[in-house]
Amino acid sequence: MIIVFQDFIKKITYYSNKKEVIMHRFNLGKIAFLILFMAFFTNQSYSAITLIEPANNQICVNMNAYFDWDSVLNVDHYNIVLSRSDTFNPDSTWISADIVSDNIYALGTFSVTLMPSTKYYWRVRAVKVGGGTDSSSARAFTTRTDYAVPKSPLDQCCIPISTDFQVETYIDTVDSLRILISTNRDFSTITLDTIISHPVINNSVITAHINLKNPGTYYWTAFQFANGCWSDSVEDQKYTFCTVPAGPALSYPANNSKGVPVFNDSIPFHTNLVWNQINDAFYYIVWTSDSPTFETYTEYLTTDTTLLANFGLINNALYYWKVAAKLPPINGTDTCQTLFSDAWSLKTPYEAMALLLPQNGSRCVPIDVRLSWDSVFNAIYYRLQVATSKDFADSTIVIDIDSIPQAEQIVSLPSSLTKYYWRVRVDNSSNNGLWSTPFSFESAVIAPIAISPVPDSKSVPLNVNFIWTKGIEGTIYTLQVSDTSNMQNLLLDTLVTDTTVNFAVADFFETYYWRIKAYNLDCESVWSPIYQFKTQIDAPYGLVPPNDSTFVEPLLVKLSWEAPMGALKYDLDIALDTNFTKMFRFERNITALYVIYDNLSDTTDYYWRVRAKNLEGESNWTSTHHFTTGYIRPSVPALIYPTNASKKIPTNVELKWAAANRALTYHLQFATDENFNNILVDSTNLTNLTYSLAGLDNGRLYYWRVEALNLQGSSGYSSVFSFLTIPLPPVGKVQLIAPDSGAINQKATLLLSWDSIPNVSGYHLQIATDPAFNNIVEDNDKVWITSKLVYNLAQNTKFYWRVRGWNDGGVTEWSNIWVFTTEDLTSVPLTNYFHTSVSPSPINDKVNVRIYLDNSSPVQFQFIDLQGKLIMDLNLGIMSEGENVFAVNAAALPAGMYIYKIIANGKEEVGKIIKR
Repeated sequence: MIIVFQDFIKKITYYSNKKEVIMHRFNLGKIAFLILFMAFFTNQSYSAITLIEPANNQICVNMNAYFDWDSVLNVDHYNIVLSRSDTFNPDSTWISADIVSDNIYALGTFSVTLMPSTKYYWRVRAVKVGGGTDSSSARAFTTRTDYAVPKSPLDQCCIPISTDFQVETYIDTVDSLRILISTNRDFSTITLDTIISHPVINNSVITAHINLKNPGTYYWTAFQFANGCWSDSVEDQKYTFCTVPAGPALSYPANNSKGVPVFNDSIPFHTNLVWNQINDAFYYIVWTSDSPTFETYTEYLTTDTTLLANFGLINNALYYWKVAAKLPPINGTDTCQTLFSDAWSLKTPYEAMALLLPQNGSRCVPIDVRLSWDSVFNAIYYRLQVATSKDFADSTIVIDIDSIPQAEQIVSLPSSLTKYYWRVRVDNSSNNGLWSTPFSFESAVIAPIAISPVPDSKSVPLNVNFIWTKGIEGTIYTLQVSDTSNMQNLLLDTLVTDTTVNFAVADFFETYYWRIKAYNLDCESVWSPIYQFKTQIDAPYGLVPPNDSTFVEPLLVKLSWEAPMGALKYDLDIALDTNFTKMFRFERNITALYVIYDNLSDTTDYYWRVRAKNLEGESNWTSTHHFTTGYIRPSVPALIYPTNASKKIPTNVELKWAAANRALTYHLQFATDENFNNILVDSTNLTNLTYSLAGLDNGRLYYWRVEALNLQGSSGYSSVFSFLTIPLPPVGKVQLIAPDSGAINQKATLLLSWDSIPNVSGYHLQIATDPAFNNIVEDNDKVWITSKLVYNLAQNTKFYWRVRGWNDGGVTEWSNIWVFTTEDLTSVPLTNYFHTSVSPSPINDKVNVRIYLDNSSPVQFQFIDLQGKLIMDLNLGIMSEGENVFAVNAAALPAGMYIYKIIANGKEEVGKIIKR
């Protein structure tokens, strides 16, 4: 079942404590709910009322507070009670109101206007339909602080922009006062927002001094803070005032004006002061003073907006001025005076100075003239003007220079023979002065200015065209040219009427100097500056091949030249015609003094030229050089046989070489020395590639070379080859020397020696264990001297040996066979020269040896097996006198017995040792 309750509105008006209390509207919304069981509809129980707003113990509650609580079912009406007592005793502060509802469900609301800064208690009771009540618990709240009421200014005008604002308060102590000032009624823009902490209250009034920046019409309100709450502003009240109006806007002279043109005349100084009009002004008040605070002043009254004011007799004096206006009456006969305008300043000018030089009316004044004048006290800078008119009209001023720090200035006049006027004034940054009385003078002739050659030109041709600027009609000129910078050595000194002179100087890559002077009537110019130019570098010279050379070989043609002074690079053209229209090759920026061309055409005319360059420019081209090519020379022949440094060449031999390209004939040279000073054969016009020689000496070294020739010339000789002819076989028999035949107990290392025989290249040694030399143990045919050291001969063995000589032509017969027997090492007596001890014993892979030497000596240690073969030979270097210890690595020795030798101090110590 759904039940819908209708909205209702109830208004109750009552009075309490002489204040009207109004209960405003409250609404019961449409609420729908479903009752599932009808029994609950008529006999259900009710819950206590819950208070919602204000919250319990809430502070700063508005004085037109809004009350709200939860509604309950089956209510006839509500009763709300407010009291300043928590016991709700009825008294003068008691507020009670019934809110009647004929609905069984109502939403309760209630509004009432309360006292400020007051603590209240409140509760609500619901009177039910059919009897019975239901009450809420009590709650407390405290209302907001009372209003701060603006008192002054109120609806006033002509208020100073710095004035006192007064606010009325009904509170004994205020923590803070806030004043808002705006230029509009709704306070959408805030001009000033200020808070005064702990303001002083005097007879319920707070006074605050406030400075407004600008005059105008304003609106203001106030708030106060006490007991932890800010008050509201007074509702529906707009407090307004208007300030003293701003003074007139000053117009002329501009602020910080100085000297001229504000003051154009001499003393006493006066000028017009101008300001903007203020509507409805009765009159204006003008103050002038030499003090920025206007402690003393001169006052002028005027109805106009322009006033001619007098500023006295003092130069460079600072003055101030300001203006206020009197406006129509405000109250009765009183008038409102505006604020004074901002004060503006101005300075009287410096005094005029006296001009000195050139004197007034001077003639033929140099174009670059020094103008001078008397200095002025405290002047920092001067301004100088030169004009062609006495009144110095802007269009006639030709020179206008400021910031001149001294009482003179050099200027360059723009025109010859012209009358000029000049004047000067002080022109500091802080002030300027009166213009001097003008002087006049007539200028001399302007010095000519160089046009060509351009000053400091480089690479100028020797034939120079001198050109300079033209003077006024009737001007003549002197031109001087020199090769010295002081113009002492004049190459040219001429008087001309034109502005162009052609003159040829002598030297390339040389600096020259020139200057010009002008004359007209009885005036002359100064000399122009001394200009300089540098002539171009000379063309290259010494061209090779010389002009009209013929039969130039077209292979690797070298074109060369000599460098002129100052040249850094070169350009070269080579063409097939004299006009260089049929270019063959061209080169640019060459740094070398030659160019090599490969494979030019045979029998062809070529034309070439060169020019030099440097950073300043380039020279002229050389004259055209011509040459005609011939043919390419033959290639160099390659020698074939005999090969270089070959030996055993027969005494009859045929020399052979390879054909050379482009060869027509060959030229052979054959000699006994490599420099071909002793030539045996010198044969030309050979057409074959061979040449036979017979009857050469045996064992002789010969040298030969070949060149190829054609119409162009020689290929150049081939490289030189040499060969050695076969020698005659040696003759004779070698005589053995040592060891003597039959010698015994010879060492396993043994030196064999014999006598030399002539015409041998080497010797052939054989050693065998039988006289027939079937069992040869040494066979060496590369023995170059008459002795041979042999090693590791078997011990206790008889050996046979013989020697013969040999050369490339053959061998000699063998020498006689000699015999010797090596020693038996097992029978070699042991010695102990060095008190040697060897450890460990038997030895292992490492042997430690200790010896004692009588003197410092080189030490040699050897291992020899029982067959007499040397197994190890160590040179241990020089050991010192006394005890010496060294180690020997015996890891490579097989197990067995060995003989060791220690050789030192000219002695050999022999011992035996066993390795495991």
